[in-house]
Formats: sequence, C-alpha cells, structure tokens
Amino acid sequence: MSVSTSLLQRRFDGSEGSGLPTSAEQVQIIYSAGDSPADAGSHAPGRTAREGAMSVKTFLTINGVLAVLYGLAFVLMPASAVALYGVAPEPHVDLNLQFFGSALLAFGVVLWFAKDFRDLEAVRGVLIATVVADVVGLLLNLWATFQGLLNAVAWTSTIVYVLLLAGSLYFLVTGSRKAA
Repeated sequence: MSVSTSLLQRRFDGSEGSGLPTSAEQVQIIYSAGDSPADAGSHAPGRTAREGAMSVKTFLTINGVLAVLYGLAFVLMPASAVALYGVAPEPHVDLNLQFFGSALLAFGVVLWFAKDFRDLEAVRGVLIATVVADVVGLLLNLWATFQGLLNAVAWTSTIVYVLLLAGSLYFLVTGSRKAA
C-alpha cells in the first residue's frame, strides 16, 4: 500500500482498510492545505504530516456518545440533572428537560450513524446541523448563565459547546477546501 493510499484511507474514515474515496472530488475534499495528493510522498514512509489527527468518524462518535449520555441523564434523572445547574426541580421544568433529553437522544443516534456515512455531502449536512445546534445551545447557555438562571456548573456546558462547535467547524472547513 502506497503512502498516498494509506493517507487517503486514514483521512476518509480513520481506518486502514476501507473507505477509500472513489472520485477525484472526494479526494479533493478530504485533503486539507499542505496535504494534497502531490505532497503525499514528501513525508516519511508510513507517516503523514498530521499523524494522530482526529478523523471526522472519531469526532462524530464522540459527539454522538456525549449527546446520548446527556440525553439519557435528562430523560431518566431530570430532577438531579437540573439541580446540578442550580435550578429548583419542579414538574414543568423536569418535563421540559425530558423533552430536551429525548431530542438529544435522537441527535446522538443520528451522529452515531453519520460516522459511517460514505456520502461526504451527508456528513457535511450533519456537521452543519451540529454547528447550528451548538451555536444556539452555546448562546442560550451563556445568556442563562449571565442572567443568573444557572450556576457556575453551566460553564462546563459552555466548554463542551465550544469544543464541539470548534470540531464541527474544523471538519467543515478542512473537508470543503479544494486541493490546489
């Protein structure tokens, strides 16, 4: 297996044995600046310029697992979950948190299955939806924190939103850049 073939396989799905792109357009989308097919041979054999970089498959897996875990906590233990953020548990709040948890569960399942998508446009659509969800969630979380509706634990949610947003934007930007 050549260095460029190995590089393509790792870029596409994080594996060594499957997922080789089938079209020139996919190859252009997968490579980011400095890692074009022309550069592939310029690295040491078996090594890439960004060895150890996270694949979009790994990112979607992490994002999906987080969404499912938060969703399960909000659906199964809404009073405990809301109390962590300094909000008094009451039936209306718990019910709304359970609805939010059910949406997070669904989103987590979509992310879990998206990690195996072979259609780059479908992955791009999921990443765009993730950016929208993370931006709205981040803004709501910041607003509620600054208004005193949530306690300091909300800053951990802010960090999670920022990291997930940064990851989604990273894969959107590097995944859509055309090789020169």
